[in-house]
Amino acid sequence: MTLAITLRDELVKDRKRLTIPEQFNDICEQLNVMYIPVGLPNMANYIASICDILIITGSPINVSKKLYDDNFNDDETYEDKLDYALIEAFYKVHKPILGICRGLQVLNVYFGGTLKDRIPNHEGIRHDIKIKKDSNLYNIYNKEIINVNSSHVQAIDKLASNFKITAVSNDGIIEAIEDKNILGVQFHPEKDLDYKFFEELIKTYQK
Repeated sequence: MTLAITLRDELVKDRKRLTIPEQFNDICEQLNVMYIPVGLPNMANYIASICDILIITGSPINVSKKLYDDNFNDDETYEDKLDYALIEAFYKVHKPILGICRGLQVLNVYFGGTLKDRIPNHEGIRHDIKIKKDSNLYNIYNKEIINVNSSHVQAIDKLASNFKITAVSNDGIIEAIEDKNILGVQFHPEKDLDYKFFEELIKTYQK
């Protein structure tokens, strides 16, 4: 089992570097799986040919408005280009995709949905979400209510037509979406070192 995990821009002492959340080292070691950090959009097809699951990580850099709103003409970011290339490559070969936080948002936009540009009360807090029973997310946790972390200002507005909503927060924010072998979650299971989430995810999408 090999995971492809997206790299992200990070500013360290006024210099940019590409990195992934350090928790993935612990998670992959615990589960005895290999991961490949991915940072080159033009290598997307090759990565999709050698990896089993794509994980689109979160980022403080928002999804570009031009991707879902014709009234804007801002530049696409490095993250936008990388994520789009990888989604296309993995979707084409029917391999599973997990989107985390920004990853959920970019999945929704890629398939035709839109985003709310700024939402209140979801930065740096914990809260409960309700999971629909008829979902892979419920099969992972076997619970209807779980407590999650939250660190985002964008959220799904119009849902892409291929997705179904499988979890929501008490204030109506969409917290999980699914379509066949694609799962997007608005929270960060890696930050909680949620080994069960990733172990069950792999079991579910290996089928």
